[in-house]
Amino acid sequence: MLMWRYDISAIQAVKSVMPLICLMAAISLFTANPLLAISGLFIPPVLVLLLWRSHEPPALLFAAAFQWLQVYSPILAANIVGLPLAEHYTLATMNASAWLGFLAIITLALGMRVVSSGKRYTKTLSSIGASLTELKLSRVIFTYVLVKIIIVLLAYIAQKVPVLQSIVHALSFGMYAVLFLIFWTFAHSQNFKRLGLVVLVVEIVQGFMGFFGSFKISIFIFIVAYLTKQKQKTTLLKSGGILLIVLTLILGSTWQAVKVPYRLFMNQGEKTQEVTVSAYDQVIFLKNILGELDQDQVLYGLSTIPGRLGQLEYFGHTIDMIPRNIPHQDGRLWGEAFSHILKPRIFFPDKAAVSDSVRTNEFTGVSVAGADDGASIGLGYITESFVDFGPFFMFVPIFFTGIFWGLSYRLIIYSSRGAPVIGIAFASVCILLGAMLIEKSNIKIIGGTLMFLLVWVPFLRLFSARIWRFLCGNSANFRPPLK
Repeated sequence: MLMWRYDISAIQAVKSVMPLICLMAAISLFTANPLLAISGLFIPPVLVLLLWRSHEPPALLFAAAFQWLQVYSPILAANIVGLPLAEHYTLATMNASAWLGFLAIITLALGMRVVSSGKRYTKTLSSIGASLTELKLSRVIFTYVLVKIIIVLLAYIAQKVPVLQSIVHALSFGMYAVLFLIFWTFAHSQNFKRLGLVVLVVEIVQGFMGFFGSFKISIFIFIVAYLTKQKQKTTLLKSGGILLIVLTLILGSTWQAVKVPYRLFMNQGEKTQEVTVSAYDQVIFLKNILGELDQDQVLYGLSTIPGRLGQLEYFGHTIDMIPRNIPHQDGRLWGEAFSHILKPRIFFPDKAAVSDSVRTNEFTGVSVAGADDGASIGLGYITESFVDFGPFFMFVPIFFTGIFWGLSYRLIIYSSRGAPVIGIAFASVCILLGAMLIEKSNIKIIGGTLMFLLVWVPFLRLFSARIWRFLCGNSANFRPPLK
């Protein structure tokens, strides 16, 4: 069947990394969790075979791979300290959560793969990438600055009119689509090399100043956009890719070391996730605290990254509670996800806000910070599927979640037939910002993605071709059909 015909470049990529994986597997034999560590190492090649396609942004692959990393990180953290996974987390069900997590990631990827069946459009995608050289630098810069200004205005509107927050949030994704376009063009055109690097630095600095350290989003978008060019997929790790990985680790370690005092300063000790000080004060405080960092603090921040990435502990607590103390919910949580989207906040302003922490407290037996503490800590859609259907049938909604992401990705691309480049940028951003985190609840997955589709699919159908002509100086004549 065509859907299982693997891309030749995917096979080549797997062959190129297999010696490294086998070496890491051999080393893992001597760790505290050899079977889990070795088994987990062979999942990324499977994801590559399922989701890597020539000339196509590896957004679906990146999302699945990052979720795999969130499952694998606790195992890595336990191996670093030389303890079995269950002992490291003092939770007997951690091994079960890891095995179920691995199976869930593969199931998700299979769902994504199913909607990749049918007639391929590799040659068309190759031509689309080449058409990026038509973009005019000055017009792209103008668009980037204009969208930046619009995002600030939208944020102000969202504060004044709370019922519009979900729509405004979906609209703000347009900024990330512009970033993707700039970084994608960076990989194809020499004229955009300087702009791409400047924009990456600006976004990293701006993201580092935010409450959540969103600098990593810009880095992830850069990686996926850069890998879209075919030849970069095999050369990224040989040059700039290594530097980018090192930079990400340094930034992540630094953020982990300073985020607690920095957040306390930004919200002035209030239990909120809002910045209540001026940007100037933020810069001064950040400059001072970074200047006081020493090597030990940075190394400590680095050591916390595997634990921070890991998203298995609440799953383990849930397995410990269900069905021993709490029965499976027989679809209640997924039912709540669908019923939630049937009541848009714009028409139902009194609808209760989504609090991930409520579900976590209910099904884990662990008390976590909630809305009153300025936090929202979720179980994630995989754990919610387990709560609803148990360790066997949980994979059914996970499989359909993969299909949902794959269909959303294709729909966004096809909605801009007159300008496929624009559609690919928006589709990739939709996946990266929506499907990358394993801890995301099913309510936010369905509601957030549907809002994205409702806002951007009609917009792209109406205006993508006009936007493309503007960005190309009204000289674009490239409109290949996607079949």
